[in-house]
Amino acid sequence: MPNGAILPGPTQWELRTDAEGYFVKYGDGPGVYTVSVHYKDKRVMPTQFQLTEGQKHYEGPILKFSSKSFPAPAKLPVIEPPPDATTVWVVNPENGHAYKRIGCKNVQDALNQAASENAYFVAINNEVEQKWLSELFGNHLFWVGLRGRGKTSELQWDNGEPLTYTSWTPYAAFHHPLHRRKNVFVVVNLSDGKWYAIQPSHSLWRKTHMAILEKGSF
Repeated sequence: MPNGAILPGPTQWELRTDAEGYFVKYGDGPGVYTVSVHYKDKRVMPTQFQLTEGQKHYEGPILKFSSKSFPAPAKLPVIEPPPDATTVWVVNPENGHAYKRIGCKNVQDALNQAASENAYFVAINNEVEQKWLSELFGNHLFWVGLRGRGKTSELQWDNGEPLTYTSWTPYAAFHHPLHRRKNVFVVVNLSDGKWYAIQPSHSLWRKTHMAILEKGSF
């Protein structure tokens, strides 16, 4: 019988399933839970779900040891912690990468937090990934890992991945004048999915107090 762990936030329990493979306990009250399962030397990729106030049971997803592909989890509700609060790492079953939303005073503060977590600012590689991030982390302004100097051809992802997808704001990606000798960072507005290339003189520089971190494995 496999063991499993169901974790709301920082708390962890080691649990066993019943004879049919169901977990019989979730914890105490509503919250965001992460489930991982291990049996001997086999493990199943962690997945996340949320219990709301008054909800006692959660059906799915099905976790299998034998399959190399993992079923997509149920659609996650938008999680809205305070802007200055950190969140748990969440694994995307599509690519196995872990993601986390952080609050920050400014972009340098966010970079320092990323370094302390051995992580990097998120690289958004396609529309599906951007939609997943929006559903999970909510509609806010976020620092992301695309940066360089004052023109598009020099922008690169922090983690070295190629730039295969963009979603620039429609009234010109560089509508605000950029100094060619100064660093450019990119902010993503997940409420409309648009990207903005900015420098310290841009108003969004002072308004962006969140970042999405990413780890290649977790």
